[in-house]
Amino acid sequence: MDGLILGLDLCDGYTQLSCWGREENWTLPTAVCRQKDGGWLIGETAYATALAGEGSVTDKLIRLVLQDGSDTIYGVKYRAVDLLKCFLEQVFSLPLEEGKTVDGSMVKELVITVPKMKARLMDGLMYCADQLKIPRSHVHVISHTEAFMYFVLSQTRDVWSNHVGLFDLSEKCLCYYEMKVQKNMGQVTAVAEREKLEEGFALDILSAPQGVKLADKILCSCGERLLEKKLFSSVFLTGKGFETQQWAGEFMKMLCNRRRVFVETVLFAQGAACKAVDLTRDKTAYPYTMICDGRLNTLWR
Repeated sequence: MDGLILGLDLCDGYTQLSCWGREENWTLPTAVCRQKDGGWLIGETAYATALAGEGSVTDKLIRLVLQDGSDTIYGVKYRAVDLLKCFLEQVFSLPLEEGKTVDGSMVKELVITVPKMKARLMDGLMYCADQLKIPRSHVHVISHTEAFMYFVLSQTRDVWSNHVGLFDLSEKCLCYYEMKVQKNMGQVTAVAEREKLEEGFALDILSAPQGVKLADKILCSCGERLLEKKLFSSVFLTGKGFETQQWAGEFMKMLCNRRRVFVETVLFAQGAACKAVDLTRDKTAYPYTMICDGRLNTLWR
């Protein structure tokens, strides 16, 4: 299949890229650095270069775009959307040989997933696509909830025959997603919702034993409340907080009690890639009515 088929999870703190047909996935901070010599760097390298005094870094790019903001670097004012364009250009080049940059004609399909659908961000992403010469017809923006659905529905039916839950623990946010499939008169409808949990906590509390104990207790409380009285085919964990689960012993013990539990660190990007490759097919592999954020107003509570 000619051309790159890309799924991109774009968040303020991190960005993840999945390229269909490639086993490798990429995770990096959403940060861009302009070097003193005029070059641009991204991710951890951007921070390291700025720390060494060889460049100036800008992060929190999504927030900056939503604020229609800008940053002045070495006397030059850059709009947020142009900084985002510089960042994305290098991200899309990650699947290529080292030193090569992506050309818009190389991208066959691109699906970008974001936590919440917001018009200003979507406009900014389409501006970036135009600047990178990626045809708008090949660029699609979806919510995390929809990416979650594509990821789950790409699995075998036994994974999603009943309710499916997802806990996403990022740097400063805890979100819960839930999906169920309904069958009526031969029509299959998949419905999913996202809830940002008020009990969320910053991951830096895990640096102290008392914080670890508190975080584990919070997750247990959330899990018991959200999962009780429902039959789950599977529960997924994603986000930086679940890169290791050793600190959440009681939560994992509760979660794994008669449930199938999976840890998928690149879930949203892979879900976006599933949709991207589906857009290249003559006939969809997902013949379902999907109801979620960005598709239709959710009807299920």
